Parts: sequence; structure tokens; C-alpha cells
Amino acid sequence: MKKSFTTLFLLVFICHYLVSQPFSNVAANNGVTMSYGGGDWGGGISLVDFNGDGLDDLTLASQLGDPIYFFINNGDGFTQITPPVNCLCQSKQVLWADYDNDGDKDLFITCFNDENLLFRNEGNLNMIDVTADAGIIQQQDPSYGASWGDYNRDGLIDLYVCNYTYNNVNHIDQLYQNDGDGTFTNVTTSSGISVPVNFSFQSIFFDHNHDLWPDIYVAVDMAFNNILMENTGDGSTFQDISISSGAGVVVDAMNSGAGDYDNDGDLDLYITNNVFDPGNVLLRNDGGSYTNEAFACRVDYYRISWGANFCDFNNDTYLDLYVSSMGAGFSNNALFINDEGCPFTLYDGPYSGDSFTSFSNVVGDFNADGKMDIVVSQASPENFLLLENNSPANNYLKIRLQGVDSNLDGINSWIEVYKDGNQYSRYTQAGEAFMGQNSSTYHFGMADYSTADSVVIRWTSGWVDRLENVATNQTLFVTEYSTSGSLPVTLTSFNAKNIDNKLTELNWSTEIEENCKSFEIERSKDGRSFEKIGTVLAQGDSNNPTDYRFEDNITVYHPLYYYRLKMVDLDGEFTYSNISVIRFSTQDEFAIQNLYPNPTKSGEVWLTVTAAKELPSTISLFDNIGRRVNSQKTTLSAGQTEIAIDIDHLQNGLYMVVVETATGKVYEKLLISK
Repeated sequence: MKKSFTTLFLLVFICHYLVSQPFSNVAANNGVTMSYGGGDWGGGISLVDFNGDGLDDLTLASQLGDPIYFFINNGDGFTQITPPVNCLCQSKQVLWADYDNDGDKDLFITCFNDENLLFRNEGNLNMIDVTADAGIIQQQDPSYGASWGDYNRDGLIDLYVCNYTYNNVNHIDQLYQNDGDGTFTNVTTSSGISVPVNFSFQSIFFDHNHDLWPDIYVAVDMAFNNILMENTGDGSTFQDISISSGAGVVVDAMNSGAGDYDNDGDLDLYITNNVFDPGNVLLRNDGGSYTNEAFACRVDYYRISWGANFCDFNNDTYLDLYVSSMGAGFSNNALFINDEGCPFTLYDGPYSGDSFTSFSNVVGDFNADGKMDIVVSQASPENFLLLENNSPANNYLKIRLQGVDSNLDGINSWIEVYKDGNQYSRYTQAGEAFMGQNSSTYHFGMADYSTADSVVIRWTSGWVDRLENVATNQTLFVTEYSTSGSLPVTLTSFNAKNIDNKLTELNWSTEIEENCKSFEIERSKDGRSFEKIGTVLAQGDSNNPTDYRFEDNITVYHPLYYYRLKMVDLDGEFTYSNISVIRFSTQDEFAIQNLYPNPTKSGEVWLTVTAAKELPSTISLFDNIGRRVNSQKTTLSAGQTEIAIDIDHLQNGLYMVVVETATGKVYEKLLISK
């Protein structure tokens, strides 16, 4: 079905003289009759609902001396409004997000050779300049892109700002930790993200290894390698794996774009470049390592390229690609149609404004017809483009999130849609591509499917919401904790223990089982690629508490093993438990082997620590802003020591358990959800 539809779609596009063009420019019809103006490499765009009515509004950066342009989406077009902020700098990124979790969008603006600005929304677009009070550096950096993300998973979004070395003056990037009281702490150096020489254009927060901890990727210009900073998961630091992962390509990079173009469940990267080899770069993610597939997939576009976005423009379930660029040829901006993962086919017909030099672009369904549109910032004096999607009708599903313990915008969550054994994934971001902000209503093309088998939301808190048999052609609003997960069983606990560094003992308990056939035990070394290692039969139907046990004999040592249960009912439907992690070590003097139950609803958790010899130690518990909330002293025995930790007095949230001896510290995160 999909192959025939894709072929038909391409034929329709290629035979453009028989049908309408794939996109038509409706900017003038919506009062968008201005250009960015003069400036260094254009300005940014936001296509995000900033007034909270569910429709994507439009924010356009502008040249020095001109106000930023704001357009309200009224359902049948855009209407320009008086700017709610006073900003006359050469604006670059215009980035909306609810940094204080009060229910309305705040605005961060990067400026070139001027002070960046943070405006807090007091309600109804009453915007207050809080830059100085919030602790944002007030200096005239040449800033380009920025992005919001909750790197420490405390429910508060943090801020990364890209700065560019200019006039031989080095301006390093900045990472700001949200303190939750309206202020930010500059953690650039302490977090480990600082680099000595920087020509950064755009950053993104993205989960490159699918461990729920947001990593940072930065596009770096001037033949310096791009930067991949992997989140260590300790709540505060990153490690540079740019070279070892293969993601640190050395090109004149402008764009940081992430999307799952091959529908294998992880995020791939598209980096734009100039006209020299290797052209633009498509990095396929293979479990956290990257391979350039641009040539094989025919997207190594030899233009001076800028912004680029993955998006399913034809609703066939595969992400296509739109690239803004400049250079010789009939079409400067490239529309690549994804032919079931790879290769892509370049649409070579005309459409409104595609032959002009452009810099930034964003995607979203601004006319709410289920087909994704494009907004483009072009080189002066050309005006902004609003490209309305005219592709053939097909089914879609749009999803919008609201966090509870996670940040209110749901930034850095995974959204997974399942149909007929296929998985389609999106990762929620705020600030991406090249100085862009795409719609925060996430779009899935659904071909001719009338329903999705399930929709799964994996929040930064660790909670998983699951919805079954979801109708397509709708916008689905999902609030964290709004579903029970639709499990075939009520699972009250699942944990794993390392037994003498020789085997893993898995224990789980159920309270209710309905139509439950079996538990399939799955194991992974990377937390992503799981294999089945055993099966335990279930009760079928039961209202009595039931305990289960499984042993996994370890014959090949690995530092980490991940375990989960695949719970299968008698109709063949299934869902997964939480993931439990086990550490094995033959070298460390002491290590945390297990912390269970985790997540927990009880008033007590048990910590298992393995030590090579007897060691005096301190066991501490820190909350998500670094306060010590529990501490006890004990002596670790040679071998394993089990320690009870009282958490009855603690509120729900994410905590860090720290075991400290005279020789060092080890950490483990704990999620309390009573």
C-alpha cells in the first residue's frame, strides 16, 4: 500500500503541469508583506501557539531598528498585532516556551551584537523584560540559535544559547540551568559543555541514545567539528562524544535537525553545508553511533544550505525533507520526498518562491487541514513565504502535550505511534533547524489508516502514557498521567538484582490480571535494542496478588544490562513494563547494583551496593534542585550490602541517591510517584 502511494505521490509531483503546485505562497493574503531586511545570514521564525488558543501563531525576526513581527492565527488566516515586546535589535532566534510553568508562553530572543532578551508572560501577552533579574548574561554577543530543554529532568526547562566568534573575539556558548524561582544559573563550565573556539549556529536538545536524558547537539561553522554532548544522567554534566560517536563531522555546518527518517525508533541528524564535499550530511543513528548516508539517500545537496526540516509533507508515514539554500540552479530550496526510508527523490518542479535565496524555515499546519505547511525567511529584499501545502489528501494524526511533573510544554518527550507492527516516532523540541521553532503540535502522516493501534508518550519524568485504538484525522491532547497505560495487568512492582555478580534475579508482582497470557523477559546492553531471553506464564485472569521470579545467568560480563517485561494477553496484544537497570563490575571498588522499587509508590526503597572490601560510607538523597533531603552513615561489607532508605516524608519527583566513600561517589536516580 505505502509503496504504491509513494509512487503515485511522486508522479503527481513530477507531473506538476497536470496538477496544482505542491505549495502555494499565501503570505500576501495573510498580510505578511515584509522581509527580514538586512542582517547577517537572515533571521529566525517561530510557528508556535503563543496565545494559547490551539492555533499556530507566527513570529518573525527582523533587522536592526525594526520591531519583531507578531501574527495571531484566527482560524482562517493571520492577523498582525502590535508587538507585545520592545525589541529593536538585529533579532535572530525568536523562541516561545513556558519556562516558569505558569500556563502561558514566555519569549526568549537572541540578538546579533546586542544583548539577548528574556520576556516573561504575565498573562494575555503582557510581556515583562526579566533578562537581568533572571540572570541571563547581558553582553553584546553575536548570538544566533538557541533552544529550550530539560537536561536535568527536574520539570523545568533550561536554555542553551549559541554564540559566534566574531572579529577575532571568541564568544562561547552558554548553558543556563532553570532554578525554578524565576532565575537561571550559568552552568556552562561546570556542566562540561564549554568549548575553546566556537562558531556555533544552532543547538538542539535531543535524546540521541534513547535513555530519556536530553543530549545537546550543536552545528558549528568554519571547518570545526560539530559537537555532540552526551548527558551523563547525573543531573548536571555532559561528556563530549563528538568524535567517538561519528556525529562530530567537520563541515561548514549551519543546521541542526533531528528526525527519524527511516522509522527505526531513533533520531537521525541532517546537517547543512556549503558547496564543497561531502555536501550536506545525513547522519543515520545506529544506537548512538552515526554514519553519513547523504550520498546513498540522495540528499547530499551541493548548495550553500541553511535551515532544513524533516516533515511528512505527503502524509505517507515517512519524513520528507525541506532545505533552504542559495546557489546556482533553477531551484535553490530543495524539497526531498522520502521513498520509504531511503533514497529520497528531489522534486524538480517550480513552486512559489522556491528559487530565491533563503535562510530559515519552519513547519506546522497553520491552516489546520492536516497537511504540514512551511514558513520561509528569505534574503532581503524578498518577503517571507507562507507555503500552503497542496498535496493530495491523506490521513494524519496530530498530538499536543501538557506535562504535570514534566515541564508543562512537554519538551523532550518521546511520542510513538504504532500501527500494524510499525513504529513512528517524534521527539518534542523548542528551538531547532537553523534559528527555527517548529509547531509544538506534533504531526504524523497516517497514509490510509483510519486508526492507530496505540499512541505512547514517554515523558521526561519517566512516566509512560498509553492510548489504544486512536482514530486518525484529529488533534489529540494528552496530559501526563491521563492514562493508566492500558496494561493487560496491574503491575505493582518490577525490579532486578545482581546476585554475586553472576546472575540477575528479576522479581515482579501483579495485583490484577485480565486475559493475560505471559510475561516475556527482554534484555538489552544499550537500553534500546532488546532481545527475548525467556517466558513466564501468567495467571490469565486473577484478582489475587501474584509474585513472579526469573533468573538470568550472566556468562559474558557487560557494565550495564537493561531488563523489561513484555506483557502479552491472550489476544496477542502487549505492552511493556518500566526498564530496570543492572550494573556488573569486576574492577570498581564499590558500585550501586540496584535501587528498588524504582519508580516507587511506597515509603521505603532498598539500595544494593557491592564493595570489594569493607568501606565506611554516607548514603545521601538529593532533590531536583540539589538540596540534601536524607542522609545516613553505614559501613559497606565486602560483597553486597542492602540498605533501606526512608522516603515516606518526601514529595513526588526525581531525586538522586549518592553513595560516598573516601575513594569516590556513585549515583543513581530515583523517581517517587506516590
